[in-house]
Amino acid sequence: MAIVLSLSVPMQAKDRMPDYLEILPVVKRAKWTGVWDYTVKDVPPEYSRGVLHVTKKRRQHMVRVALENGTLEAQNVQVKKYKLSFSISIEGQLVDVNLTMDVDTFTGESISPDGVFALQGTRRK
Repeated sequence: MAIVLSLSVPMQAKDRMPDYLEILPVVKRAKWTGVWDYTVKDVPPEYSRGVLHVTKKRRQHMVRVALENGTLEAQNVQVKKYKLSFSISIEGQLVDVNLTMDVDTFTGESISPDGVFALQGTRRK
């Protein structure tokens, strides 16, 4: 969701501040950009794990999916706060992927003609 950072205020300034300002946290929004390791359940072994490379250039997110047999470029990439969605073509079939981030992890699903499959992943440090 969000990373909460504590706010420290010098003692002298606390005497002059209204009480409600002392409890306001500083919130930093987590971002999708980075490298994510992921796993998918109930799919062939060559598609069961991989790496998402999420980049952003001029307000446009791009996703590359690295598998053991090569790299796929995602299409229709959309980011809305903590949700990332995109499509990839695997063996000529379009697969839609929908993910939801929780700071340094995500969960989601891939939807293909063969069914719906659960994904989970973690951000590389």
